[in-house]
Amino acid sequence: MNILIICDIPWFSGLSHYAIEVGEYFLKEGSTVYWATETDSDLWKKLEGNKFKLIPIKSRKSKHFFYNLRTLKKSLKEIDKILCFTGSSLTLGYFLKKRFKSELFRFRTEAFGVKNNFFNRLIYKRCNGVIAGNKKIRDELRTLGIEKINVIYAGVDLSDFPGMPLPDELTIGYLGRLDHVKGIEILWDAMNLIWNQFPDLKLNIAGREVNYKWSEIASRFNGPVKYWGYLNRKEVKQFIKASSFGIITSTGSEATSRVLLEWWASGRPVISTSVGIFPELIENNTNSIIINPNDSKSLTAEIIKFLENEKNIEKLGNSAREKIEKELSKEIFNKELSLIFSKKTE
Repeated sequence: MNILIICDIPWFSGLSHYAIEVGEYFLKEGSTVYWATETDSDLWKKLEGNKFKLIPIKSRKSKHFFYNLRTLKKSLKEIDKILCFTGSSLTLGYFLKKRFKSELFRFRTEAFGVKNNFFNRLIYKRCNGVIAGNKKIRDELRTLGIEKINVIYAGVDLSDFPGMPLPDELTIGYLGRLDHVKGIEILWDAMNLIWNQFPDLKLNIAGREVNYKWSEIASRFNGPVKYWGYLNRKEVKQFIKASSFGIITSTGSEATSRVLLEWWASGRPVISTSVGIFPELIENNTNSIIINPNDSKSLTAEIIKFLENEKNIEKLGNSAREKIEKELSKEIFNKELSLIFSKKTE
């Protein structure tokens, strides 16, 4: 079977990671998987060396639409299924569907709302299947008049992130881009208050420099802080291993969250804001702690509660790991995909 994935964002994010997981499922099933994305982008570099057959296209800007459409028509001969992960890629897929007599699938994991207009309603109704990354997205898609929508949460490979004992020394971890939407400003406000009471508490930070360079914001943290840089998969494991629990301070986005799954699979609870997918997955005070976004006072208070009751960190971390094993593993993710696509291929 020939599969075309169109994921035309330039960066490696929760959305593109979700697309990679879907692509790996089809590779495992023995399919040939073509992947169309922007050349020389972070995502392109991430995909190089993988088993996907890469097709170089230009950016998803509307001025490049017809160039990208012509490129895909020329590059491909036979495609059984077209899998689209963005709005612009769905438009491309819509026009390619007729050319190749393919089945068309939309995977939606974007955080911003669905546009309810005539073209969107038309194009979604031409899809052979629609998969949402969370229930909120499913409910938004229903406003287009689509009833049959499958919800499939992202999964994590338990062999990549085995449960690990907590470090001997209590340490906080922040794993995310140095970016406004990730709320790192809230983190330094909270930590500076905490260091007044716990001056030796260590903070680890890792992530790609986006809106901020680390050299520009390091002085905002008035206590023991270490910046690990932008990490590869192996380094992420070491980062989590060195941390007692994670902090997620996002102010928006997060329709799917790779980092939450990695914390949880490693037996680490998080203190997270209530944006995106987090309210659907987090059971407050059971597997993690959830707070309002942009609330450094609540973040401060919840961190101090963990510091004063370390046994609760382990308790919530064990519950988080259990939720991954029962509901959010890569094995479960693949089984849910199989339930959809095995029916289509029989």
